[in-house]
Amino acid sequence: MEPSSYRTGARYLGLWTRMAVVFVVVLGLFALLQAPEATRSYGVTFSNTGWATVVLFAVSLTNVAVNRFLVLPAMARRADASPDGVITVGYMLALTPILYGLTSVVLSGEGWMSVPFSLLSLFAVVDLRLYFAGAYEQTQG
Repeated sequence: MEPSSYRTGARYLGLWTRMAVVFVVVLGLFALLQAPEATRSYGVTFSNTGWATVVLFAVSLTNVAVNRFLVLPAMARRADASPDGVITVGYMLALTPILYGLTSVVLSGEGWMSVPFSLLSLFAVVDLRLYFAGAYEQTQG
């Protein structure tokens, strides 16, 4: 990849990070405060919510690890990969834990179950920000 394309990708890196953090915070607060009330109103509950939440958290943790250590480095090594494409895929996959958290809240009716998923998603966003910033600095140096 040529350095000018990395400059273009790096220009939108801050915007992607801010948008991802806002999305995680808004959806996390919704899941924490509003979703349990909606779940009780419509009578949707699941009998084994503890195990379902553990499985969903394990899946989201695996998703974040596979994304960060396998998918993104493989995409970045491709000659035809654009930095914007790699950044977009990375942040979209980093947001999946918050969706699993919302699913967990809807199944259980307990808002606090979204908290670990929100924290995992925020960790993934921060980790990607550092990863992409490091990749950008290496190409510029």
